[in-house]
Amino acid sequence: MAEIAPHSIDQMSSSADMWRFHNPVEVNFGDNVRSQIGQAVSSDDCFALVCTQNGRQRIEADAAFSDLIAREKIVWLSDVEANPDIDNVQGQVDKMHDEGVKIVIAIGGGSVMDTAKALAAGLGCKEHETLRQMIASPEKVKSIKPLHLIAVPTTAGTGSEVTPFATLWDRKLKKKMSLSGPNLFPKQAFLDPHLTLSASEDVTVSTGLDAVNQAFESIWNRQASPVSLQFAMRAVALGMMALPALVEKPKDMLARRQMMESSLLAGLAISQTRTALCHSISYPLTSYFEVPHGLACAFTMRAVFGLNASFDGDRLRRLAEFMQLDGVDALEKKLADMLQGLGVGHRVRALVPSLEEIQNLAGEMFTPGRADNCVFPVTNETILSVLEISYRQP
Repeated sequence: MAEIAPHSIDQMSSSADMWRFHNPVEVNFGDNVRSQIGQAVSSDDCFALVCTQNGRQRIEADAAFSDLIAREKIVWLSDVEANPDIDNVQGQVDKMHDEGVKIVIAIGGGSVMDTAKALAAGLGCKEHETLRQMIASPEKVKSIKPLHLIAVPTTAGTGSEVTPFATLWDRKLKKKMSLSGPNLFPKQAFLDPHLTLSASEDVTVSTGLDAVNQAFESIWNRQASPVSLQFAMRAVALGMMALPALVEKPKDMLARRQMMESSLLAGLAISQTRTALCHSISYPLTSYFEVPHGLACAFTMRAVFGLNASFDGDRLRRLAEFMQLDGVDALEKKLADMLQGLGVGHRVRALVPSLEEIQNLAGEMFTPGRADNCVFPVTNETILSVLEISYRQP
C-alpha cells in the first residue's frame, strides 16, 4: 500500500470551526420500557406493527406488549426478511395505502427498522412516488411527511432507531440502496435491553460488531464534530467491553445494557457523520456472499484502523486516553484481540470463496458518501490492499 503523508485531521475538515448537530428522536431507555409503548399510541389510531415472523411470536408471548397488540386498529406486517428487497417493500407500501395507517411501530433488528422507515415514508407520500423514485431524487424525500414512526430495537447494533437512513437492496442487481433524508428520523425510540436476550450468539456478535464499527467510522470521519466524537468514543469503550462479555455470559444484563447503550450512541454519532470505508466495502460482501452486515464491516476494521493511525492518530490517541490505554498501539492491539477472539476472519472466510473473488468486486466497493468520508484519500488500490490485508489476518 502506498504510504500516505500525515496531515492534521482537523485541517482536513471544517468541523473544528463550524459544525451542527440535529437529532429529533425522543429516546426512552431502560429495563421494561417496552411496556410504555402503548401509551404513545391513541386507542383511536390505526397503526402498523412491523416485525419478523419469529418476532411476532415473541411479541405475542410477551405480557409487556399485551396492551399494544390487543388494540383493534392494528395492521401486522410480520414477514420482514433480512436485507429487505426494495420491490418487496414497495409492494407492502402499495397494499397499506388504503388501510388508514397513522403510525408505524417497528419492533426488531436493522432490517425491520429499514422496512418500517421505508413504509412510513411511502405511506406519507401524498403523490405516491415510489421508493425507487425517492432514492433517485432525494429532493422528493424532503417534501414528504412520513408517518409517525416508533422504533423498538431487539438487537444492539445498528442504532437505526436514531438515524434518518434506511438500507434497501435490489436483489436482482445485487445492489445496496439508501433512502435518507432529514425528515426520516423516527419520532420515538424505546430501548429495552431485555429485548436483546433472545438474540443468538451469531446475531449478538454481528450486530455488536456493527455498533463498534460504526463508532470507529464516526471517529475517523471528515464529518466528525465535538459532539459526535464524544458519542462515538463512549460507544467504542462500552462496546469493546460488553461484546466479549456477552459471548462468555449471554444473560449478563449489565453487558446487555452496555451493548445497547453502545449501539444507541454509535447511532447518534453516525446520524451526523454517516459511516466510512469499512461500510463501503461491506455492501458487496453482503449482497454477493450473504456475509452478515456487522461481520462484513468488521472484516476490514484492523486494516482501516492502521491506515487512519498512519495518516493521523490524534483522534485515536484521544480515544486511547479515554479508554485508559497506553497509546494508539495498545488500542490497536485491543481491537485486534477482540476481533480475533470473536473469530471475525474465520467467520467471513467461511462465507467467501477466495480473496480473488472479493477483490474482483473492488470496483463496487467505493460507495460515494461512505468511502470518501475517510480522512485519507481512497483509491481502488487502497481497497484492494485493505482486502488482501484483511483476508490474510487471523
